[in-house]
Amino acid sequence: MPSPTRKGLQKRLRGQRLRAAALLTLLSLSTGQADMYEGMELYRAGNIEAALQEFAAAAEGGDPEARLYLAVHQLTGQGIKQDPAAALRVLREAESAGEPEATGMIAWAHQYGVGVPKDLPRALEGYRRAAEAGSVSAMVVLGNAYADGTLGLPKDPVQAVKWYARAAASPVPDYLFSSRPDHAMMRLARLYSAGGAPGGKADPAQAFVWYQKAAEARNPGGLLTAAYLMIYGIGTPKNSSGATRFLDLLAELDPRYRDVPTRLITNMQKEVEFTQSADALVTMVSQSRDAINAHIQRGNAGGGRAEYSKAYNLALKASEEIFTSINRAGRIMGEYSQLSDVVGIPRAQAEYTKPLARFVEILSDRHSELGQIMDKLLRFI
Repeated sequence: MPSPTRKGLQKRLRGQRLRAAALLTLLSLSTGQADMYEGMELYRAGNIEAALQEFAAAAEGGDPEARLYLAVHQLTGQGIKQDPAAALRVLREAESAGEPEATGMIAWAHQYGVGVPKDLPRALEGYRRAAEAGSVSAMVVLGNAYADGTLGLPKDPVQAVKWYARAAASPVPDYLFSSRPDHAMMRLARLYSAGGAPGGKADPAQAFVWYQKAAEARNPGGLLTAAYLMIYGIGTPKNSSGATRFLDLLAELDPRYRDVPTRLITNMQKEVEFTQSADALVTMVSQSRDAINAHIQRGNAGGGRAEYSKAYNLALKASEEIFTSINRAGRIMGEYSQLSDVVGIPRAQAEYTKPLARFVEILSDRHSELGQIMDKLLRFI
């Protein structure tokens, strides 16, 4: 058996020190605090039901944060039996004690009519108070409302950017509401990429700035997207070493992401090959259109059925080529979509689907045009 490398030993010792530090932390806590600590670790890992069991134990010991976490889940019914009346009692107590997230959650109840009458103006007022008091989740809600024109608000890119930026600058992650500063950074990036920011035009450079910030904050989607943009030089100069650093960080972040960098690079290679073949396809379709028109003109000039048949066969061949190409692009986009699912990026907003989506849209138009030509030619052959 080979002896461990120095780097391997250092990594093992570092892991032992981290585990020892965590153990000392747990030993220094009271029973209720230890339950809360364990609950938070489980909660951040996404094991909600196990986390709630720890929070219940901590709440019995009087931990106010544990009671708040339980109340939120009692209100929504996620991972625990829904009990809006009990939840709102706890949330109002927390609000009276100055907890902004409780204010935001009561606003959520009014927005959706859970345990209280549905009341959008009251919900909006609650979100504003919570956001002004420092609630990251409420800041994101307001950003969404101004970006999309919901909660009775008009679309306002300036206000959307303002609230997203405030959330992005917050030093305190909000695990309870799944609203963290890096989530706001991703929303800002997508806003600039889609042309939803002030000015109304897409700004790839500003979008990259926020994707990069999210990547530096270890957001999985930010790491993946920033790496893609750096490889292609979209919104930023090409930077393969920077992209590699981000992909390495992604692979180290979570076992679920271990194969994502390799899959991304493999799919990008397929995309490059597709783009090269697509250029040839565009030329072929253009030449086919010229030949089809020439045959139709000769048919109109007396060539008759034979010329129309030649035009039809050329249109059919070009149509089949386009259809094959669209399917190929679809498979590449499907792989990108799977990567998006793994790292939690909404498919419609994934940067790496945009070039292919635009190309598929153009090809689909050509395919439709050829179909119309063939329909007309069928009357003559």
